Amino acid sequence: MDTEMEWYKAWFIFYIAIGGWTCLFLSLKQKGDNSVKALLIGLIVLLLTPAVDAYTQLVFDAPIPILQSIRFNLTWVYGPLMLLLVQRVLILKGSEKQTNWLVLGHFVPFVIVATMQLNQIMIPISVFVTGFFLQVFSYLALSFYQLLSCKAKLKRLALEFSDTSYFWLLFLIAGLAVAMAVDLVVVVMMIKQWQVDLNLLNLYACGLGLFVCLIAVLTVIDTPILFTHSDEPVTSNTLSPNTPQVLRELELSPSMVVALSDTLQHVIQTQEPHLDSDISLAKLADLLGISSHQLSELLNVHLDTNFYDFLNQHRLIAAITLLERADVRLSISEIVYQSGFNNRSTFYKVFKAKFSQTPSDYRRALIAKNAFKAHP
Repeated sequence: MDTEMEWYKAWFIFYIAIGGWTCLFLSLKQKGDNSVKALLIGLIVLLLTPAVDAYTQLVFDAPIPILQSIRFNLTWVYGPLMLLLVQRVLILKGSEKQTNWLVLGHFVPFVIVATMQLNQIMIPISVFVTGFFLQVFSYLALSFYQLLSCKAKLKRLALEFSDTSYFWLLFLIAGLAVAMAVDLVVVVMMIKQWQVDLNLLNLYACGLGLFVCLIAVLTVIDTPILFTHSDEPVTSNTLSPNTPQVLRELELSPSMVVALSDTLQHVIQTQEPHLDSDISLAKLADLLGISSHQLSELLNVHLDTNFYDFLNQHRLIAAITLLERADVRLSISEIVYQSGFNNRSTFYKVFKAKFSQTPSDYRRALIAKNAFKAHP
């Protein structure tokens, strides 16, 4: 028995040291999104709590109240962490604009419950159980809903990009889901007043320790060890069974995405590069002051479009403006080329996909509408 306890102590010390070193490494690391690194540090610190609590109980034969309060309420934290990681993985619009106070708001239930437990304030069992399961399953449902609703983006990330800040966070999400499932079982056992074996809790703490060690390994090696890197644009459509899969690395942080999206819209409005039928990805990237790879990432990953669809969207807006002009009646061919389209067939295809009618039919309907307004 003593030998088993000593093994537990050694393992806890080992992984507490690994976790602490990983937090220090992440805090000093220059590469990567700071918000993602802060999330990882917070996650590691929380995952270390069960080991610290278990170790102190083995050494002092008595729990430290604050550690035990945090340990047995970690499930209140896993859901918010999972949702925030999902939003970072999917690079959802608006997630990068969340203020620190808004992010911290996710953890208010944990703070309230842990504080009440620490101060021995009794929470009615019905209130606790209802709030607990509602919080856990709400965050699980929202996280998985966001993942399922963005399957195409996840597939594109997996096929076309390797990345040290986003791609492997899916591993962390899976780990949190497992931790939440185990915690739910423990909570149900406690509600049913079933005896929870201390050795099982120690084994669970060891499992969390292994999870932290894996995070440490992935952090140090920068994770894309199975992938090659290329600066040449690659899409899943260009890959064949006989072609080695070449993956790219995400370069843009959420804050850069916001800034570049605003710059792109400003360039479109002021310089109208889409009206140039010879515009290329490289030319547009030069106008933005970024590389072609970065512009491709901005469009394909963050804006959920591609270069040609983006151009055709703005060319279509220009064409509609020309169609609706009452002072100058241009032919369809003139509108096609003045709005930047290379040929009529592309213009007709894009137009019909949007309005389910030809440009000529759209113009006739517009003329009839304006005539009715003039002579009701």
